[in-house]
Parts: sequence; C-alpha cells; structure tokens
Amino acid sequence: GAPVPEGLQDFLGDLCGSICAAMMSMPLNQCYNFAVTSEAYMNGSSHHRIQALAGFLSRTYLVHGPGGEAVGISPTLGRDVFMRCAYVATLYA
Repeated sequence: GAPVPEGLQDFLGDLCGSICAAMMSMPLNQCYNFAVTSEAYMNGSSHHRIQALAGFLSRTYLVHGPGGEAVGISPTLGRDVFMRCAYVATLYA
C-alpha cells in the first residue's frame, strides 16, 4: 500500500490514544460529577460514599429487571462514552 505520512500517523496515534483514554476515564469522570453535586455523598462516611457511587453507576448504566437484577446495559452508557470521546479526542488530538 501507499505510505502514510508521518504527520498523519502522529495525528491518528494521538486520536486513538485520546479515544481509549476517554473511554477508560468516563466512569471516573461521571463519578466525580455525581460526587460534587450530591449532598448525601459529601456528608456520608467512606462506606456510604462507595455505596452511593456504585448505586449511581448501576442506576445510570445498567437496565434492571423486576427483581432488581441487572439484565442489560443502558443506552445512556453508549451516549456518555461517545460524548466523552468526542470531547477528549478533539481536545487532545
């Protein structure tokens, strides 16, 4: 095939790295957003804070059945990952 210019290789490498970092950091960023806007989180003990974060992630990104069991992944997860990728990848690439 045709050689890819070095500048394009650098750009694509940065873009791919930014997208991967965005996908991995999205849950942590959403937990931070939840934590700084939740009075119950701010006033809770360490144990309560962990439970609040786990509950937030579960309610936001999992679909629950009638018995409360997780039965799937919420479309919100895809939306939030996409939005984080769009923001971080364009910011750093």
